[in-house]
Amino acid sequence: MKAYYFLSETPVLVTVDGVFAGCAGAEPLKYQAEAANFVSVQPLTAALPYAFEITESSENLFYDFFTFPDNVFEIRLKHRAARPYSLPKLLAQSVKPYGDGNINFSVFADAYNQLLVEYGNYTEIFLLPDSLSDFRLKTETLKNRPLAVITAKTPSGQYINATVFDGGKARVLVSETAHRISWEKNRLLLYTARLDVAQRAEVKVYGADYLLAEKYYVYLNGSPVRTQEPRLIPFALFEAVKYGDYGEASYYLAPSLKAGLPKQKLEEFFADYAEIAENKYFHEHKDCVVFIDKSGKTALFKIEIFNGKIENITEIEY
Repeated sequence: MKAYYFLSETPVLVTVDGVFAGCAGAEPLKYQAEAANFVSVQPLTAALPYAFEITESSENLFYDFFTFPDNVFEIRLKHRAARPYSLPKLLAQSVKPYGDGNINFSVFADAYNQLLVEYGNYTEIFLLPDSLSDFRLKTETLKNRPLAVITAKTPSGQYINATVFDGGKARVLVSETAHRISWEKNRLLLYTARLDVAQRAEVKVYGADYLLAEKYYVYLNGSPVRTQEPRLIPFALFEAVKYGDYGEASYYLAPSLKAGLPKQKLEEFFADYAEIAENKYFHEHKDCVVFIDKSGKTALFKIEIFNGKIENITEIEY
């Protein structure tokens, strides 16, 4: 028997293989079956219903799929999949002479914000993030190739997209949201505050060619915020390792563990994992967290903490 947990940013009714499963929202909806194949979703908003076939892949338009031990699966329904359709509306457009004709870059919205690139018989559409406003579109030339630069406002900052037409095909060089975006000496700087324990801001630096040149972090308060809360300490360690902040990572290690985990071994230990999450499904294992790898598979780890320091990290085998 498999256990499927459905989560959604907005409340939805879920039907699995023709059987009504219940209402999913921030609290997970549990559905047990030998297998689940086809899912129908009815949003409890003005959005249209949608349906999909479950494939055990972490990359999908309608959901993110995560595999836990002991036949437990988490399906995070994507908010944008439930957006209602509306008639296309042109938001910004630029036409640039190129080759034997013109290349058109158009930003429009129907159910989603989209970038349309047209040149001769070539047409391609790129999805843009939701919740954007005040679009600006300009065209430039990058190494004799047409380049469209889109900027827009987000609820908490700014968005930038740089798309180049290269070799008969459009290619996105940059698609980023940030709390602040600026140009300094021919460099594009993106500042994004991270909701992590230490209160870091990530800084990405792109060159004039819109290629990522550098990435680093700064502390929003000038120095790291530290915690003694046992529930947060594993997250503080994981985040520090992923930011390459070994000094902060070592702060949370007990001397006995620190001696056996120098920087390289610590990085290797966490290298396969992309995310850390609370243990929501295995209540018999206290003091455990979930590590999630890039494919959506998970592993359960017991974190032993004493006096605010991690003394041992052990994987729970199933």
